[in-house]
Amino acid sequence: MTDVDEEVTFIDLEVAALQERETAPDTATLGDLRLEAALSALFAVWAGLLLALSPVDIEHPYLLAFLTVSLAVTARISFPIEGTVAIPTQLLLIPMLMLGPPALAPVLVFAAIITSGFAAAVWQRRSARRLILAGGDSLYCLGPATVFALAGSPGIHASALTILAALSSQILLDAIASWVHERWRSQGESRFPVRPYALVWLVDILLTPIGVIAALATSMSLWAPLGLLPLVGLFALASVERGRRQEEARIQLATVTRERTRLRAAVHRIGDAFASTLDLDALLTITTRAAVEAVDADAARASSTTGIGRKMTHRVTIHENDRNTPLLTAVEERAVNGQSLAHAIVGGIYAMAAPIGDVDAGGVVAVSRNSHEFSVEERQLFRYLCEQASVAARNVARHASLHRQALTDDLTGLANHRRFQELLADGHDRFLETGTRVGLILLDIDDFKMVNDRYGHQVGDHVLRSVATTLRDTCRATDEPARYGGEELAVVVSDADMHECARLAERMRRAIEDSEVVGNSGERIAVTASFGVALMSEVAPDPAALIAAADAALYRAKYQGKNCVRLADDSAGVSTPASTH
Repeated sequence: MTDVDEEVTFIDLEVAALQERETAPDTATLGDLRLEAALSALFAVWAGLLLALSPVDIEHPYLLAFLTVSLAVTARISFPIEGTVAIPTQLLLIPMLMLGPPALAPVLVFAAIITSGFAAAVWQRRSARRLILAGGDSLYCLGPATVFALAGSPGIHASALTILAALSSQILLDAIASWVHERWRSQGESRFPVRPYALVWLVDILLTPIGVIAALATSMSLWAPLGLLPLVGLFALASVERGRRQEEARIQLATVTRERTRLRAAVHRIGDAFASTLDLDALLTITTRAAVEAVDADAARASSTTGIGRKMTHRVTIHENDRNTPLLTAVEERAVNGQSLAHAIVGGIYAMAAPIGDVDAGGVVAVSRNSHEFSVEERQLFRYLCEQASVAARNVARHASLHRQALTDDLTGLANHRRFQELLADGHDRFLETGTRVGLILLDIDDFKMVNDRYGHQVGDHVLRSVATTLRDTCRATDEPARYGGEELAVVVSDADMHECARLAERMRRAIEDSEVVGNSGERIAVTASFGVALMSEVAPDPAALIAAADAALYRAKYQGKNCVRLADDSAGVSTPASTH
Protein backbone atom coordinates (compact mmCIF):
# COMPACT_ATOMS: atom_id res chain seq x y z
CA MET A 1 0.00 0.00 0.00
CA THR A 2 1.32 3.46 -0.89
CA ASP A 3 1.56 6.41 1.51
CA VAL A 4 -1.43 8.01 -0.17
CA ASP A 5 -3.46 4.82 0.24
CA GLU A 6 -2.56 4.64 3.95
CA GLU A 7 -3.52 8.28 4.49
CA VAL A 8 -6.84 7.88 2.75
CA THR A 9 -7.62 4.71 4.72
CA PHE A 10 -6.93 6.45 8.06
CA ILE A 11 -9.01 9.50 7.16
CA ASP A 12 -11.79 7.30 5.84
CA LEU A 13 -12.02 5.41 9.13
CA GLU A 14 -11.99 8.60 11.18
CA VAL A 15 -14.73 10.25 9.15
CA ALA A 16 -16.86 7.13 8.74
CA ALA A 17 -17.08 6.48 12.47
CA LEU A 18 -19.56 9.24 13.27
CA GLN A 19 -21.22 9.14 9.86
CA GLU A 20 -22.20 5.51 10.33
CA ARG A 21 -23.44 6.16 13.86
CA GLU A 22 -25.67 9.03 12.74
CA THR A 23 -26.92 7.65 9.43
CA ALA A 24 -27.40 3.98 10.35
CA PRO A 25 -31.07 4.41 11.38
CA ASP A 26 -31.90 6.21 8.15
CA THR A 27 -30.31 3.57 5.95
CA ALA A 28 -31.45 0.53 7.92
CA THR A 29 -32.97 -2.30 5.93
CA LEU A 30 -35.91 -4.39 7.04
CA GLY A 31 -33.45 -7.02 8.23
CA ASP A 32 -31.56 -4.42 10.29
CA LEU A 33 -34.79 -3.31 11.93
CA ARG A 34 -35.60 -6.90 12.80
CA LEU A 35 -32.19 -7.31 14.43
CA GLU A 36 -32.65 -4.12 16.47
CA ALA A 37 -36.11 -5.28 17.50
CA ALA A 38 -34.66 -8.61 18.65
CA LEU A 39 -31.93 -6.88 20.67
CA SER A 40 -34.47 -4.50 22.19
CA ALA A 41 -36.68 -7.46 23.14
CA LEU A 42 -33.67 -9.18 24.74
CA PHE A 43 -32.92 -6.02 26.69
CA ALA A 44 -36.52 -5.66 27.85
CA VAL A 45 -36.76 -9.28 29.05
CA TRP A 46 -33.39 -9.18 30.81
CA ALA A 47 -34.03 -5.80 32.46
CA GLY A 48 -37.52 -6.93 33.48
CA LEU A 49 -36.17 -10.06 35.14
CA LEU A 50 -33.62 -7.98 37.06
CA LEU A 51 -36.34 -5.66 38.33
CA ALA A 52 -38.55 -8.59 39.27
CA LEU A 53 -35.88 -10.61 41.07
CA SER A 54 -33.90 -7.85 42.79
CA PRO A 55 -34.92 -5.32 45.46
CA VAL A 56 -35.38 -1.78 44.17
CA ASP A 57 -34.83 0.54 47.12
CA ILE A 58 -34.03 4.08 45.94
CA GLU A 59 -32.06 5.83 48.68
CA HIS A 60 -30.95 8.92 46.73
CA PRO A 61 -33.56 9.61 44.01
CA TYR A 62 -32.28 13.10 43.15
CA LEU A 63 -28.75 11.87 42.80
CA LEU A 64 -29.90 9.08 40.46
CA ALA A 65 -31.91 11.61 38.46
CA PHE A 66 -28.80 13.80 38.18
CA LEU A 67 -26.73 10.82 37.03
CA THR A 68 -29.39 9.87 34.46
CA VAL A 69 -29.56 13.38 32.99
CA SER A 70 -25.76 13.58 32.97
CA LEU A 71 -25.58 10.23 31.18
CA ALA A 72 -28.11 11.48 28.59
CA VAL A 73 -25.84 14.46 27.89
CA THR A 74 -22.73 12.32 27.87
CA ALA A 75 -24.34 9.93 25.37
CA ARG A 76 -24.10 12.73 22.77
CA ILE A 77 -20.31 12.91 23.14
CA SER A 78 -18.84 10.64 20.50
CA PHE A 79 -15.08 10.31 20.29
CA PRO A 80 -14.01 8.51 17.08
CA ILE A 81 -11.40 5.80 17.46
CA GLU A 82 -10.43 4.25 14.13
CA GLY A 83 -13.55 2.53 12.80
CA THR A 84 -15.83 3.07 15.82
CA VAL A 85 -16.56 5.62 18.57
CA ALA A 86 -15.95 5.79 22.31
CA ILE A 87 -18.68 7.36 24.49
CA PRO A 88 -17.57 8.25 28.07
CA THR A 89 -20.77 7.02 29.76
CA GLN A 90 -18.65 4.69 31.91
CA LEU A 91 -17.94 7.70 34.15
CA LEU A 92 -21.63 7.79 35.15
CA LEU A 93 -22.60 4.12 34.82
CA ILE A 94 -20.30 3.01 37.65
CA PRO A 95 -21.69 5.54 40.21
CA MET A 96 -25.21 4.64 39.05
CA LEU A 97 -24.53 0.96 39.82
CA MET A 98 -22.89 1.69 43.20
CA LEU A 99 -25.26 4.42 44.47
CA GLY A 100 -28.61 3.00 43.44
CA PRO A 101 -30.36 -0.32 42.93
CA PRO A 102 -28.27 -2.20 40.30
CA ALA A 103 -31.46 -3.66 38.78
CA LEU A 104 -32.67 -0.12 38.05
CA ALA A 105 -29.47 0.92 36.22
CA PRO A 106 -30.41 -0.62 32.81
CA VAL A 107 -33.77 1.18 32.88
CA LEU A 108 -32.07 4.48 33.72
CA VAL A 109 -29.49 3.98 30.95
CA PHE A 110 -32.27 3.19 28.46
CA ALA A 111 -34.18 6.30 29.59
CA ALA A 112 -31.04 8.41 29.19
CA ILE A 113 -30.39 7.13 25.66
CA ILE A 114 -34.04 7.69 24.68
CA THR A 115 -33.91 11.22 26.10
CA SER A 116 -30.64 11.94 24.32
CA GLY A 117 -31.96 10.68 21.00
CA PHE A 118 -35.20 12.62 21.31
CA ALA A 119 -33.37 15.84 22.19
CA ALA A 120 -31.10 15.43 19.17
CA ALA A 121 -34.12 14.86 16.94
CA VAL A 122 -35.78 18.06 18.18
CA TRP A 123 -32.88 20.49 18.61
CA GLN A 124 -30.38 19.24 16.07
CA ARG A 125 -32.96 18.10 13.52
CA ARG A 126 -31.61 14.60 13.40
CA SER A 127 -33.63 11.55 12.56
CA ALA A 128 -35.95 10.29 15.31
CA ARG A 129 -35.46 6.81 13.88
CA ARG A 130 -32.33 6.63 16.01
CA LEU A 131 -34.61 5.83 18.96
CA ILE A 132 -35.06 2.32 17.56
CA LEU A 133 -31.42 1.63 18.48
CA ALA A 134 -31.90 2.51 22.17
CA GLY A 135 -32.49 -1.08 23.29
CA GLY A 136 -29.43 -2.43 21.51
CA ASP A 137 -27.30 0.51 22.69
CA SER A 138 -28.32 -0.21 26.31
CA LEU A 139 -27.35 -3.89 26.27
CA TYR A 140 -23.82 -3.22 27.53
CA CYS A 141 -25.06 -2.24 31.03
CA LEU A 142 -26.99 -5.48 31.63
CA GLY A 143 -23.82 -7.42 32.40
CA PRO A 144 -22.48 -5.23 35.24
CA ALA A 145 -26.02 -4.66 36.60
CA THR A 146 -26.50 -8.43 36.83
CA VAL A 147 -23.13 -8.90 38.57
CA PHE A 148 -23.92 -6.20 41.14
CA ALA A 149 -27.41 -7.67 41.69
CA LEU A 150 -26.00 -11.17 42.18
CA ALA A 151 -23.46 -9.72 44.64
CA GLY A 152 -26.33 -8.48 46.77
CA SER A 153 -26.22 -4.82 45.75
CA PRO A 154 -23.10 -4.00 47.77
CA GLY A 155 -23.12 -0.32 46.77
CA ILE A 156 -19.98 1.61 47.65
CA HIS A 157 -18.77 -1.39 49.63
CA ALA A 158 -18.38 -3.49 46.48
CA SER A 159 -15.15 -5.44 46.42
CA ALA A 160 -12.51 -5.04 43.75
CA LEU A 161 -13.39 -8.54 42.54
CA THR A 162 -17.05 -7.53 42.10
CA ILE A 163 -16.07 -4.41 40.16
CA LEU A 164 -13.66 -6.43 38.00
CA ALA A 165 -16.34 -9.05 37.32
CA ALA A 166 -18.85 -6.33 36.44
CA LEU A 167 -16.41 -4.69 34.01
CA SER A 168 -15.55 -8.04 32.44
CA SER A 169 -19.22 -8.93 31.93
CA GLN A 170 -19.83 -5.50 30.40
CA ILE A 171 -17.01 -5.97 27.88
CA LEU A 172 -18.09 -9.55 27.12
CA LEU A 173 -21.72 -8.57 26.49
CA ASP A 174 -20.67 -5.55 24.41
CA ALA A 175 -18.32 -7.78 22.38
CA ILE A 176 -21.11 -10.28 21.68
CA ALA A 177 -23.57 -7.56 20.64
CA SER A 178 -20.95 -5.85 18.47
CA TRP A 179 -19.98 -9.15 16.85
CA VAL A 180 -23.63 -9.84 16.02
CA HIS A 181 -23.98 -6.36 14.49
CA GLU A 182 -20.82 -6.70 12.39
CA ARG A 183 -21.70 -10.18 11.12
CA TRP A 184 -25.25 -9.12 10.30
CA ARG A 185 -24.22 -6.01 8.39
CA SER A 186 -21.50 -7.75 6.39
CA GLN A 187 -23.61 -10.84 5.66
CA GLY A 188 -20.97 -12.87 7.46
CA GLU A 189 -18.24 -11.93 4.96
CA SER A 190 -16.00 -9.60 6.99
CA ARG A 191 -13.85 -10.35 10.01
CA PHE A 192 -14.65 -8.76 13.36
CA PRO A 193 -12.56 -5.56 13.78
CA VAL A 194 -10.96 -6.44 17.11
CA ARG A 195 -8.54 -3.50 17.31
CA PRO A 196 -11.07 -0.62 17.15
CA TYR A 197 -13.37 -2.25 19.69
CA ALA A 198 -10.44 -3.14 21.94
CA LEU A 199 -9.50 0.55 22.04
CA VAL A 200 -13.07 1.46 23.04
CA TRP A 201 -13.03 -1.14 25.81
CA LEU A 202 -9.67 0.21 26.94
CA VAL A 203 -11.30 3.63 27.36
CA ASP A 204 -14.03 2.01 29.50
CA ILE A 205 -11.39 0.26 31.61
CA LEU A 206 -9.50 3.53 32.16
CA LEU A 207 -12.66 5.46 33.09
CA THR A 208 -13.94 2.79 35.52
CA PRO A 209 -11.58 3.73 38.44
CA ILE A 210 -12.64 7.38 38.11
CA GLY A 211 -16.29 6.37 38.38
CA VAL A 212 -15.50 4.19 41.42
CA ILE A 213 -13.67 7.06 43.14
CA ALA A 214 -16.61 9.40 42.48
CA ALA A 215 -19.00 6.86 44.04
CA LEU A 216 -16.77 6.32 47.08
CA ALA A 217 -16.50 10.09 47.56
CA THR A 218 -20.22 10.24 48.36
CA SER A 219 -19.31 8.99 51.83
CA MET A 220 -17.87 12.46 52.39
CA SER A 221 -20.31 14.41 50.20
CA LEU A 222 -23.48 13.08 48.62
CA TRP A 223 -23.01 15.23 45.53
CA ALA A 224 -19.41 14.26 44.99
CA PRO A 225 -20.28 12.83 41.51
CA LEU A 226 -20.71 16.47 40.46
CA GLY A 227 -16.94 16.41 40.21
CA LEU A 228 -17.30 14.20 37.15
CA LEU A 229 -18.86 17.02 35.13
CA PRO A 230 -15.57 18.85 34.40
CA LEU A 231 -14.16 15.60 33.07
CA VAL A 232 -17.28 15.11 30.94
CA GLY A 233 -16.81 18.68 29.71
CA LEU A 234 -13.21 17.91 28.85
CA PHE A 235 -14.36 14.95 26.79
CA ALA A 236 -16.93 17.22 25.10
CA LEU A 237 -14.23 19.75 24.18
CA ALA A 238 -12.04 16.95 22.89
CA SER A 239 -14.98 15.67 20.86
CA VAL A 240 -15.56 19.14 19.37
CA GLU A 241 -11.89 19.39 18.48
CA ARG A 242 -12.11 15.93 17.02
CA GLY A 243 -15.09 17.09 14.99
CA ARG A 244 -13.08 20.01 13.66
CA ARG A 245 -10.31 17.63 12.71
CA GLN A 246 -12.85 15.38 11.06
CA GLU A 247 -14.09 18.27 8.94
CA GLU A 248 -10.51 18.97 7.92
CA ALA A 249 -10.14 15.26 7.26
CA ARG A 250 -13.22 15.32 5.02
CA ILE A 251 -11.71 18.17 3.03
CA GLN A 252 -8.37 16.41 2.88
CA LEU A 253 -10.05 13.18 1.83
CA ALA A 254 -11.94 14.98 -0.92
CA THR A 255 -8.72 16.62 -2.08
CA VAL A 256 -6.76 13.38 -2.05
CA THR A 257 -9.57 11.57 -3.84
CA ARG A 258 -9.80 14.30 -6.45
CA GLU A 259 -6.04 14.27 -6.97
CA ARG A 260 -6.05 10.49 -7.22
CA THR A 261 -8.88 10.62 -9.76
CA ARG A 262 -7.06 13.22 -11.85
CA LEU A 263 -3.82 11.26 -11.76
CA ARG A 264 -5.60 8.05 -12.71
CA ALA A 265 -7.31 9.84 -15.59
CA ALA A 266 -3.96 11.21 -16.72
CA VAL A 267 -2.36 7.78 -16.58
CA HIS A 268 -5.26 6.27 -18.54
CA ARG A 269 -4.94 8.96 -21.18
CA ILE A 270 -1.24 8.29 -21.50
CA GLY A 271 -2.13 4.66 -22.10
CA ASP A 272 -4.58 5.79 -24.76
CA ALA A 273 -1.83 7.94 -26.24
CA PHE A 274 0.35 4.90 -26.82
CA ALA A 275 -2.60 3.29 -28.58
CA SER A 276 -2.89 6.39 -30.80
CA THR A 277 0.69 6.45 -32.01
CA LEU A 278 -0.33 6.56 -35.67
CA ASP A 279 -1.97 9.99 -35.42
CA LEU A 280 -0.03 13.02 -34.18
CA ASP A 281 -3.15 15.18 -33.79
CA ALA A 282 -4.84 12.51 -31.66
CA LEU A 283 -1.66 12.15 -29.60
CA LEU A 284 -1.49 15.90 -28.97
CA THR A 285 -5.17 16.00 -28.03
CA ILE A 286 -4.87 13.16 -25.52
CA THR A 287 -1.65 14.52 -24.02
CA THR A 288 -3.08 18.03 -23.65
CA ARG A 289 -6.21 16.83 -21.88
CA ALA A 290 -4.16 14.56 -19.63
CA ALA A 291 -1.85 17.45 -18.73
CA VAL A 292 -4.77 19.73 -17.84
CA GLU A 293 -6.18 17.14 -15.45
CA ALA A 294 -2.82 16.07 -14.04
CA VAL A 295 -1.69 19.57 -13.01
CA ASP A 296 -5.14 21.17 -12.55
CA ALA A 297 -4.56 23.75 -15.30
CA ASP A 298 -7.13 26.34 -16.38
CA ALA A 299 -6.14 26.50 -20.05
CA ALA A 300 -3.95 24.63 -22.51
CA ARG A 301 -2.82 24.54 -26.10
CA ALA A 302 -0.98 22.05 -28.29
CA SER A 303 0.78 22.85 -31.56
CA SER A 304 2.60 20.77 -34.14
CA THR A 305 6.05 21.74 -35.38
CA THR A 306 7.79 20.92 -38.64
CA GLY A 307 11.38 22.05 -38.21
CA ILE A 308 13.40 24.82 -36.59
CA GLY A 309 12.15 28.25 -37.62
CA ARG A 310 8.91 26.87 -39.04
CA LYS A 311 5.60 28.30 -37.93
CA MET A 312 3.79 26.22 -35.30
CA THR A 313 0.32 25.02 -36.23
CA HIS A 314 -2.23 25.04 -33.41
CA ARG A 315 -3.97 21.68 -33.08
CA VAL A 316 -5.72 21.72 -29.68
CA THR A 317 -7.00 24.61 -27.53
CA ILE A 318 -8.67 24.35 -24.12
CA HIS A 319 -10.13 27.53 -22.57
CA GLU A 320 -7.64 29.73 -24.41
CA ASN A 321 -8.43 33.47 -24.27
CA ASP A 322 -6.90 36.89 -24.87
CA ARG A 323 -5.29 36.94 -21.41
CA ASN A 324 -3.43 33.64 -21.54
CA THR A 325 -2.70 33.41 -25.29
CA PRO A 326 0.45 35.63 -25.26
CA LEU A 327 1.93 33.69 -22.34
CA LEU A 328 1.10 30.32 -23.91
CA THR A 329 2.78 31.46 -27.12
CA ALA A 330 5.86 32.65 -25.24
CA VAL A 331 6.42 29.43 -23.30
CA GLU A 332 5.72 27.38 -26.45
CA GLU A 333 8.52 29.16 -28.32
CA ARG A 334 10.93 28.82 -25.38
CA ALA A 335 10.18 25.11 -25.06
CA VAL A 336 10.63 24.46 -28.80
CA ASN A 337 13.81 26.52 -29.11
CA GLY A 338 15.36 25.02 -25.98
CA GLN A 339 13.85 21.55 -26.45
CA SER A 340 13.15 21.43 -22.71
CA LEU A 341 10.55 22.38 -20.11
CA ALA A 342 9.90 26.14 -19.98
CA HIS A 343 7.77 28.12 -17.53
CA ALA A 344 6.88 31.77 -17.02
CA ILE A 345 4.75 34.10 -14.89
CA VAL A 346 3.13 37.21 -16.39
CA GLY A 347 0.34 39.29 -14.90
CA GLY A 348 -0.68 36.68 -12.34
CA ILE A 349 -0.90 33.91 -14.94
CA TYR A 350 1.40 30.91 -14.59
CA ALA A 351 2.32 28.82 -17.62
CA MET A 352 4.67 26.03 -18.64
CA ALA A 353 5.33 24.14 -21.85
CA ALA A 354 7.30 21.11 -22.98
CA PRO A 355 8.22 19.74 -26.41
CA ILE A 356 6.67 16.57 -27.78
CA GLY A 357 8.84 14.40 -30.02
CA ASP A 358 11.42 16.03 -32.31
CA VAL A 359 11.48 19.49 -33.87
CA ASP A 360 11.19 18.09 -37.40
CA ALA A 361 8.11 16.01 -36.64
CA GLY A 362 6.56 16.69 -33.27
CA GLY A 363 4.82 19.37 -31.28
CA VAL A 364 4.62 21.28 -28.03
CA VAL A 365 2.07 21.32 -25.20
CA ALA A 366 1.54 24.42 -23.03
CA VAL A 367 -0.69 24.82 -19.95
CA SER A 368 -1.58 27.78 -17.74
CA ARG A 369 -3.61 28.68 -14.68
CA ASN A 370 -4.49 31.81 -12.73
CA SER A 371 -4.76 30.62 -9.13
CA HIS A 372 -1.20 29.76 -8.12
CA GLU A 373 2.16 28.69 -9.47
CA PHE A 374 2.80 25.13 -10.60
CA SER A 375 4.62 23.21 -7.89
CA VAL A 376 7.84 21.28 -8.40
CA GLU A 377 5.87 18.02 -8.27
CA GLU A 378 3.43 19.29 -10.91
CA ARG A 379 6.27 20.35 -13.18
CA GLN A 380 7.87 16.94 -12.81
CA LEU A 381 4.56 15.22 -13.59
CA PHE A 382 4.01 17.48 -16.62
CA ARG A 383 7.53 16.74 -17.87
CA TYR A 384 6.92 13.01 -17.39
CA LEU A 385 3.67 13.13 -19.39
CA CYS A 386 5.35 14.98 -22.24
CA GLU A 387 8.34 12.63 -22.23
CA GLN A 388 6.03 9.64 -22.53
CA ALA A 389 4.11 11.38 -25.30
CA SER A 390 7.43 12.11 -27.04
CA VAL A 391 8.09 8.39 -27.33
CA ALA A 392 4.72 7.99 -29.04
CA ALA A 393 5.37 11.05 -31.26
CA ARG A 394 8.62 9.55 -32.51
CA ASN A 395 6.70 6.39 -33.35
CA VAL A 396 4.27 8.59 -35.31
CA ALA A 397 7.17 10.13 -37.23
CA ARG A 398 8.71 6.74 -37.98
CA HIS A 399 5.38 5.36 -39.14
CA ALA A 400 4.76 8.43 -41.31
CA SER A 401 8.23 8.06 -42.83
CA LEU A 402 7.66 4.39 -43.59
CA HIS A 403 4.23 5.21 -44.98
CA ARG A 404 5.70 7.86 -47.25
CA GLN A 405 8.41 5.48 -48.41
CA ALA A 406 5.82 2.87 -49.24
CA LEU A 407 3.88 5.38 -51.35
CA THR A 408 6.74 7.42 -52.84
CA ASP A 409 8.81 6.87 -55.97
CA ASP A 410 12.48 6.66 -55.00
CA LEU A 411 13.84 8.51 -58.03
CA THR A 412 11.46 11.46 -58.36
CA GLY A 413 10.04 11.77 -54.85
CA LEU A 414 6.55 11.82 -56.34
CA ALA A 415 3.72 9.49 -55.41
CA ASN A 416 4.37 6.02 -56.79
CA HIS A 417 2.01 3.93 -58.93
CA ARG A 418 0.34 2.41 -55.86
CA ARG A 419 -0.39 5.82 -54.38
CA PHE A 420 -1.57 7.02 -57.79
CA GLN A 421 -4.17 4.25 -57.91
CA GLU A 422 -5.29 5.09 -54.34
CA LEU A 423 -5.76 8.75 -55.29
CA LEU A 424 -7.92 7.80 -58.26
CA ALA A 425 -9.95 5.39 -56.11
CA ASP A 426 -10.55 8.11 -53.50
CA GLY A 427 -11.57 10.54 -56.22
CA HIS A 428 -13.95 7.96 -57.67
CA ASP A 429 -15.58 7.52 -54.24
CA ARG A 430 -16.09 11.27 -53.91
CA PHE A 431 -17.51 11.40 -57.43
CA LEU A 432 -20.07 8.72 -56.59
CA GLU A 433 -20.99 10.21 -53.20
CA THR A 434 -21.07 13.95 -53.93
CA GLY A 435 -20.61 14.32 -57.67
CA THR A 436 -17.27 16.08 -57.17
CA ARG A 437 -15.18 15.52 -60.27
CA VAL A 438 -11.55 14.46 -60.31
CA GLY A 439 -9.29 15.30 -63.22
CA LEU A 440 -6.27 13.44 -64.54
CA ILE A 441 -3.29 14.88 -66.38
CA LEU A 442 -0.94 12.37 -68.01
CA LEU A 443 2.34 13.62 -69.47
CA ASP A 444 5.19 11.97 -71.28
CA ILE A 445 8.68 13.50 -71.59
CA ASP A 446 9.33 14.01 -75.29
CA ASP A 447 12.24 12.10 -76.85
CA PHE A 448 13.33 10.76 -73.48
CA LYS A 449 14.93 7.67 -75.03
CA MET A 450 17.16 9.93 -77.11
CA VAL A 451 18.26 11.76 -73.94
CA ASN A 452 19.24 8.46 -72.33
CA ASP A 453 21.06 7.27 -75.46
CA ARG A 454 22.92 10.53 -76.00
CA TYR A 455 23.71 11.69 -72.47
CA GLY A 456 23.42 8.53 -70.41
CA HIS A 457 20.94 7.24 -67.88
CA GLN A 458 22.26 9.43 -65.05
CA VAL A 459 21.37 12.54 -67.04
CA GLY A 460 18.04 10.90 -67.89
CA ASP A 461 17.37 10.44 -64.19
CA HIS A 462 18.31 14.09 -63.65
CA VAL A 463 15.77 15.11 -66.31
CA LEU A 464 13.07 13.04 -64.59
CA ARG A 465 13.82 14.65 -61.22
CA SER A 466 13.79 18.12 -62.78
CA VAL A 467 10.39 17.56 -64.39
CA ALA A 468 9.05 16.13 -61.11
CA THR A 469 10.21 19.25 -59.24
CA THR A 470 8.51 21.44 -61.83
CA LEU A 471 5.24 19.56 -61.40
CA ARG A 472 5.36 19.96 -57.62
CA ASP A 473 6.07 23.68 -57.93
CA THR A 474 3.30 24.42 -60.43
CA CYS A 475 0.39 22.25 -59.31
CA ARG A 476 -2.09 23.33 -56.63
CA ALA A 477 -1.78 22.31 -52.98
CA THR A 478 -4.82 20.06 -53.36
CA ASP A 479 -3.38 18.23 -56.38
CA GLU A 480 -0.84 15.42 -56.21
CA PRO A 481 1.72 14.54 -58.90
CA ALA A 482 2.80 10.93 -59.36
CA ARG A 483 5.12 8.79 -61.47
CA TYR A 484 2.90 6.63 -63.63
CA GLY A 485 5.70 4.58 -65.17
CA GLY A 486 9.01 5.12 -67.01
CA GLU A 487 9.07 8.68 -68.35
CA GLU A 488 5.30 9.00 -67.94
CA LEU A 489 4.12 11.19 -65.07
CA ALA A 490 0.65 12.13 -63.88
CA VAL A 491 -1.19 14.70 -61.79
CA VAL A 492 -4.45 13.86 -60.02
CA VAL A 493 -6.48 17.09 -59.92
CA SER A 494 -9.08 17.51 -57.17
CA ASP A 495 -12.40 19.29 -57.61
CA ALA A 496 -11.85 20.95 -61.00
CA ASP A 497 -13.58 21.18 -64.36
CA MET A 498 -12.01 20.46 -67.73
CA HIS A 499 -11.10 24.11 -68.32
CA GLU A 500 -9.17 24.33 -65.02
CA CYS A 501 -7.39 21.04 -65.74
CA ALA A 502 -6.39 22.28 -69.20
CA ARG A 503 -5.04 25.57 -67.81
CA LEU A 504 -3.03 23.67 -65.19
CA ALA A 505 -1.61 21.32 -67.82
CA GLU A 506 -0.62 24.25 -70.04
CA ARG A 507 1.07 25.97 -67.11
CA MET A 508 3.05 22.81 -66.42
CA ARG A 509 3.98 22.45 -70.10
CA ARG A 510 5.35 25.99 -70.24
CA ALA A 511 7.26 25.54 -66.96
CA ILE A 512 8.92 22.35 -68.23
CA GLU A 513 9.80 23.99 -71.54
CA ASP A 514 11.34 26.97 -69.73
CA SER A 515 13.33 24.86 -67.26
CA GLU A 516 17.07 24.49 -67.63
CA VAL A 517 18.64 21.05 -67.46
CA VAL A 518 22.41 20.84 -67.81
CA GLY A 519 24.23 17.74 -69.01
CA ASN A 520 27.50 16.29 -67.74
CA SER A 521 29.55 18.52 -70.06
CA GLY A 522 27.65 21.67 -69.14
CA GLU A 523 25.51 21.75 -72.25
CA ARG A 524 21.85 22.80 -71.96
CA ILE A 525 19.35 20.02 -72.61
CA ALA A 526 16.00 21.09 -73.97
CA VAL A 527 13.16 19.27 -72.24
CA THR A 528 9.51 19.27 -73.28
CA ALA A 529 6.51 17.09 -72.54
CA SER A 530 3.22 16.15 -74.11
CA PHE A 531 0.00 16.22 -72.08
CA GLY A 532 -3.31 14.40 -72.13
CA VAL A 533 -6.17 15.63 -69.92
CA ALA A 534 -9.36 13.81 -68.90
CA LEU A 535 -12.15 14.40 -66.39
CA MET A 536 -14.17 11.79 -64.55
CA SER A 537 -17.67 11.96 -65.97
CA GLU A 538 -20.37 9.82 -67.48
CA VAL A 539 -18.00 9.11 -70.37
CA ALA A 540 -15.16 8.15 -68.01
CA PRO A 541 -17.01 7.04 -64.86
CA ASP A 542 -14.24 5.03 -63.13
CA PRO A 543 -10.43 5.10 -62.70
CA ALA A 544 -9.74 2.67 -65.55
CA ALA A 545 -11.87 4.66 -67.99
CA LEU A 546 -10.34 7.92 -66.79
CA ILE A 547 -6.78 6.63 -67.38
CA ALA A 548 -7.78 5.32 -70.81
CA ALA A 549 -9.28 8.69 -71.78
CA ALA A 550 -6.23 10.66 -70.60
CA ASP A 551 -3.89 8.19 -72.30
CA ALA A 552 -5.79 8.57 -75.59
CA ALA A 553 -5.49 12.36 -75.33
CA LEU A 554 -1.75 12.00 -74.62
CA TYR A 555 -1.37 9.81 -77.69
CA ARG A 556 -2.96 12.53 -79.81
CA ALA A 557 -0.60 15.12 -78.33
CA LYS A 558 2.37 12.90 -79.29
CA TYR A 559 0.96 12.22 -82.74
CA GLN A 560 0.21 15.89 -83.41
CA GLY A 561 3.71 17.19 -82.83
CA LYS A 562 4.54 16.76 -79.13
CA ASN A 563 5.00 19.57 -76.55
CA CYS A 564 1.27 20.27 -76.48
CA VAL A 565 -1.88 19.65 -74.46
CA ARG A 566 -4.83 17.64 -75.70
CA LEU A 567 -8.17 17.05 -73.99
CA ALA A 568 -10.00 13.75 -73.86
CA ASP A 569 -13.36 15.20 -74.91
CA ASP A 570 -12.04 17.70 -77.51
CA SER A 571 -9.70 16.55 -80.25
CA ALA A 572 -8.71 20.17 -80.94
CA GLY A 573 -8.12 20.91 -77.27
CA VAL A 574 -5.59 23.43 -76.11
CA SER A 575 -2.67 23.20 -78.43
CA THR A 576 0.79 24.66 -78.74
CA PRO A 577 3.22 24.19 -81.57
CA ALA A 578 5.55 21.26 -81.22
CA SER A 579 9.07 22.29 -80.37
CA THR A 580 12.01 21.06 -82.36
CA HIS A 581 15.26 19.85 -80.97
